[in-house]
Amino acid sequence: MLLPILAVVFLAGCQKDDSNEPEPGKGNLTEKPELRKAVDQMAAVAPETYKYISGIEVWQEGYKPSGAWLNGTSSNTRHQMWSVTKTFTGIAIGMAVNEGKISVSDKVAPMFSEEISLSGIAGGELERVNKLTVKDLLTMTDGHSEDAVVTAAKTYSLSLLKYLKVGHDYSEDLAEVLTDVLKDIDKTIPQLFFDADFTEEPGDDFVYDTFASCLLAEILRQRTGQDIHEYLDSRLFKPLGFGSTLTWDKVQGSSAGGWGLHLTTDEMITFGRLLMDKGKWDDSQIIPSEWVSSAMSPQVNFTGDGYSATGYGYQIWRIRDGWLCSGLFGQYIAIIPEKKAVIAITTDYPLTSSALLPLMNDQGQADGTVALSLAWKYIVPAL
Repeated sequence: MLLPILAVVFLAGCQKDDSNEPEPGKGNLTEKPELRKAVDQMAAVAPETYKYISGIEVWQEGYKPSGAWLNGTSSNTRHQMWSVTKTFTGIAIGMAVNEGKISVSDKVAPMFSEEISLSGIAGGELERVNKLTVKDLLTMTDGHSEDAVVTAAKTYSLSLLKYLKVGHDYSEDLAEVLTDVLKDIDKTIPQLFFDADFTEEPGDDFVYDTFASCLLAEILRQRTGQDIHEYLDSRLFKPLGFGSTLTWDKVQGSSAGGWGLHLTTDEMITFGRLLMDKGKWDDSQIIPSEWVSSAMSPQVNFTGDGYSATGYGYQIWRIRDGWLCSGLFGQYIAIIPEKKAVIAITTDYPLTSSALLPLMNDQGQADGTVALSLAWKYIVPAL
């Protein structure tokens, strides 16, 4: 049980409330009756199908958003986005590229010479690491044969023992626990990334790797002198009208590039609309359109149907109907351009010791695809 617990610690978070979220609708719009009915249907079956669903909201051009909030939450509740955060990290890199501070062809190794030295990488493995580029991190083709989080969990799971308490709810303090564990083992996340074996040529094989996203945030900090939260605050969050109390979990003093952002469903809808409109919000080009086009073009291709992934771009999934920002336990921003629609789903999985056992036994409970299947059953046909 220790392995999944540590993996969850690396993707930790909690929920926050804020009443100053943006309003996705414009003017005196009314709800689309078919969507209102579909959302109500999904909300009605959620307790029996996937009881952790806490937020459902749908926007379609020309209509007021339709939403439902469960399990004691409201439209103002902020939720841990888990790996949805990665897409925001990819966008931050794009903005820095546009500012001339980063290039996707930049080699990664010179920025982490100390960590590479501490990891003792040599021979052919060092040759592969020296080829690693920012683009390889963006596309999850960094040369690892397994997620570096899993590698770290296997290696250091015993270090977590003293932090585990039966029945304790870790929702509020997982980021702090992770910082304490890393202090105990005298490691940083970049060190753990380079500790994992580089068995493949960078740029060849897709292996989902959360620490690759964390490395991107660290590269941004090195090149801009700003934490990724601070960097995006003036360039993205404030222009979109996100609430002033927006939070992003910090580990060892820095916002984690692979997880930790907390958003309302309205804010998720707004971000999805921004991407669908190639980075333009009202009359402002917030994200360079060229970057959005590149980021949302499949850099790696898969075989998939419906909401299954058919490809991966720059920290975002391609699906048959559009694009998907996806987070652990069932946090989703589904962008469906043909229907000019965005769907936001949140879940609040209880992060207690007892709740982690079904997580280990049922990966559907972990990845939240049950929630997504409900959206495709009820909401997508109503668009």
